Amino acid sequence: MNLLNFSLFLLFPMGHAFRLLQEPSDAASAYDERVRSFVPQIVGELVTGPLREESVALVLQEGQDSGSFGCIDRPLTLLRLPPASPDGGGGGEVVISNGTGSGEEGGRSERGPLKVGVIVVVATSEDDSWSLLQSPPENWNASAVVLISTSTNCRKTDLLQTPLLFRTPSAALLCPLAPRKPDAQSRPLFRVWAWKPFVVADHLVDLGAWNPGDFSTWKRLFIDRFDDMTTKFVQVFAQTVDRPLFYSDSDGKLKGMNLKILGAMSSAFRFTLNLTSKFELSWDQLLDPVREGSSEIFINFGLMTPERMREFHMTVPYLLEGYGIMLQIPPLLPRWKNILYPFDVTVWIATVVSALSTSIAYHLLYREYEKSLINNAISIFQGLLSHSPEVVPEQWRTRLFLLLWSVSSWILNISYTSNLIAVLTIPVFPKRIETMQELADSDYRLCVLDYGDPAPEALRTSDHPVLATLGRKLDQVPLNHSFFYWGGIEPCVYKVLNGTHAHFDTYSFIQVFYHILGHESVTYRMKERLYPGYLVFLIYKHAPWRFKIDVGIQRLTEAGLIQKWYDDTMDEFRDKFGEDRSLGQLAFSLSHLQGPFYILMGGACISLMCFCGEYITQS
Repeated sequence: MNLLNFSLFLLFPMGHAFRLLQEPSDAASAYDERVRSFVPQIVGELVTGPLREESVALVLQEGQDSGSFGCIDRPLTLLRLPPASPDGGGGGEVVISNGTGSGEEGGRSERGPLKVGVIVVVATSEDDSWSLLQSPPENWNASAVVLISTSTNCRKTDLLQTPLLFRTPSAALLCPLAPRKPDAQSRPLFRVWAWKPFVVADHLVDLGAWNPGDFSTWKRLFIDRFDDMTTKFVQVFAQTVDRPLFYSDSDGKLKGMNLKILGAMSSAFRFTLNLTSKFELSWDQLLDPVREGSSEIFINFGLMTPERMREFHMTVPYLLEGYGIMLQIPPLLPRWKNILYPFDVTVWIATVVSALSTSIAYHLLYREYEKSLINNAISIFQGLLSHSPEVVPEQWRTRLFLLLWSVSSWILNISYTSNLIAVLTIPVFPKRIETMQELADSDYRLCVLDYGDPAPEALRTSDHPVLATLGRKLDQVPLNHSFFYWGGIEPCVYKVLNGTHAHFDTYSFIQVFYHILGHESVTYRMKERLYPGYLVFLIYKHAPWRFKIDVGIQRLTEAGLIQKWYDDTMDEFRDKFGEDRSLGQLAFSLSHLQGPFYILMGGACISLMCFCGEYITQS
C-alpha cells in the first residue's frame, strides 16, 4: 500500500464518523423541537385528568409563545412574571390574564395572595437558576406545582429542590427521556418524578412514565412527600408564661396543652421538635421569627384574624377562646339589709301602699264600732304579721273584705318567711357584672399589661359603641420583668382588689393566674368573652409540610383529646392552687344567727311601740 492509499484509508473513517455525528445531532434537535411542541398536549391531559377539579394557572418562561396552548378546551389562567430584579430575585407581583390566547394583553397586576390551586410551569432549559424557581413571588401560595421540562438533560435532583417546588405542599416534575435513536416523528416520552426531602435515603422517587390513564387522579400524580419526616427538625420558639397552653412550672419543666398537641403529632409524623423557649419576650418578638421563617410554628395564644391569615398559615382551629374580664366580687350587703332582701324594692313599695290603702278602705267600711283610723290600721297590719283581729265584724261585706286581705297577707307572709330562711343562711351579694354592656355602663376601668397584644388597640379603634367605651377606659401597664410575676402584671391585680379596675387578658390564662395568686375567693371572671374566637397554630407561610399539622390537629380534635388535655391542665391548677372548700354540712355560726336576733329585737321594738300607742289612745 502506497502513501496515497494509506492516507485515503485513514481519511475515510474520519469522514464517515463525522457524518455519523452530524446526523444524530440534527435528529436530536428535531426531537427537542418535537418535545417542545408536545408540551401543550401534556398540559391539556393534566387539566382534563388529575387537575380537572382544580383551578390551574400556566407559567411560561420568557420567550415562550402562549398561542400553542389555545387548543386546550379548558380555560386557564396565564401568569407572566415581570423582569427579574438586578440582584436576580423574583418579582413582587405577577400579571394575570384570563386566558392563554389573545387575552394576555388585558392582564392586571396582582399583589395579594393568588387564588390558584395548581400552577403548571413550563421550563425550556435544564438550567435551574431561573428566577421563578429560585425566588418565587411572595404572593404565590398554591397547593401544588407541576414543573414540565422540555430538556432531555433536565437535572431532576436540582429542579425538585428549588424553592418553588420545595415550599409547595405537592410537587411533581415531568422530564422527557432521550431516545436511543432520535426521530422527529416519534412520540416524546416523559417520566414523572417526586422528591421526599425528609427521609433518610431515596429522596428521588420515580413515579413512572407519563400516561393519562395511569395518572388520572390527584393522589397518583402528587404523592405524600411528608409521610416520613425522620430527618426534619421543626423549629419552635415560644414564651413560657402562656398558661395553660405553654408554660414552665416551678421546677423548670415545660408543660402545657399545646406541647402535648405537638408531642402527639411528632410521634405520629416522626419529626423532631427543636424547642426554644424564653421568659422575657414581647408579642412582636414571638411573631417575627415565624413571619421570617427562622421559627416555624407559633404555639402561644393565637386567635384567627384576617390580618394573620395574610402573614401566616393558620391551621384548623382547635379550641374556642377569647379575652376574659376579671373583677372583684362585690362585698357582702350590710347585715340589716338581709331583712329587706327577700323582697325587691318594688314589692316592698307595693306591700306598703296596699296595706295603707286597705287600712283606709277598712276604716270606711267598718262603722259598727266607732274606732279611730289608727286602731283599724293596726288590725290590718296584724294580718301581715300572722295575727288574727281582736274583734270579728258582724257585717258580711266587712268579713268578706277581711277574708280577702287575710289570704293576701298569708301569701305575702309565707313568701317572705321562706325566702328569709335562705337569705339568713347564705351570704347576700349585690348583682354582679356579667356582660360587656354592664361593664361599659359601670364606673370600672380596664387594666391590661402592655405586652404587644393587638386587642387593646382594637378596642380603641372599634366602631362598636360598647367596645369603644371600654377602649376609652383602658389603662395599660408597661411591661416590667423586675416584678416577681409575669412581666409586671401585679399592678393590674392590685387595682382589681381595690375595686377600681377590671383586669383584661386571655380567657383561660386570667383564670389560672388568679388561681395561682390565691385571689380566687375574692374575684370572678365575667361570663361574656371579649373578642371570642378560635385558637390556631401560626405556621411559617411557605412551610411545605404545613398541611400535616392541619391533619394532626383535626384528628386530635375529633377524638376529643385536645379538650381532655385542656380540662386536665385546668384541673391541675385548681387542685394545686385552689382553696380547700368542704362540701359537707356546715354548722351555724354567730354570723348566721345575727339575722334572727335582729328580727327578734325589731319585733320587740314594734311591740313596744304598739303598746305605747294603745296605752295613749285608751287613756
